[in-house]
Amino acid sequence: MRNAKQDIDYYHRKFKINLSGRSTDGVYRFQLNPPNETANSNNYNQCLVKISKLFLHNQMNTAAPAGLGLGVGFSDLWVGVAGFIQTQGIHITTNIGTNNSHHLNDLGHETRAGYSILMPNLCSDGSYPYALGGAIDGLVGQSLTELERGPANADRRNVYKGKIWEYKDDRAIEDAGVICGNPFGKELIIETRSPHDGVGGARGTGELLVLQDISGGVGSVNNSIGIELEILMLPNSTPMDR
Repeated sequence: MRNAKQDIDYYHRKFKINLSGRSTDGVYRFQLNPPNETANSNNYNQCLVKISKLFLHNQMNTAAPAGLGLGVGFSDLWVGVAGFIQTQGIHITTNIGTNNSHHLNDLGHETRAGYSILMPNLCSDGSYPYALGGAIDGLVGQSLTELERGPANADRRNVYKGKIWEYKDDRAIEDAGVICGNPFGKELIIETRSPHDGVGGARGTGELLVLQDISGGVGSVNNSIGIELEILMLPNSTPMDR
């Protein structure tokens, strides 16, 4: 049972960081500045870290596929260097140092460079959203989800209700957090990677993945990410604690 001062001290050590960024290569960079004196103190060299929410999507293509107006073509597919990826998930990796977060696959490869999670490679409604016609990997494309027409002689606007890839963890950080080094005052790098083999059986590539519009053209890769990162600073141990 904590007293009032201990309650205040505890919540000064607990942070919720909201990150948002854009990328065309699957790499997102943030400068994680200390939000208060606790995060910048030498008395807290370790912490618990948890990604509690994450979403990814590809913004509308700025190219104009044949017969359609600008701004159409919102049809996302995970793509790597080797081509289309149908993986067991998307490996969200970070450079937050830890010895307690590992990723293994059945090819015998292990990733342990930093805190990471696996996110499903299906969008939030469980489908692959190929919004334009045609088929990829045997999956038939879908049509426009919404169409708006303005007054006479006004520009027509095709509106896509974009699919979003989501990850959510509602557990308390004390239960779900991973012990890591203090990430504040450093550049935070987040990447979207393949957790397993690449296209054609390439072994353990771990290659960077992006959401790419199948219509191609300018702006076909214009990914955005949103992350809710929870951090709980842990006091350094003292001789009495050991």
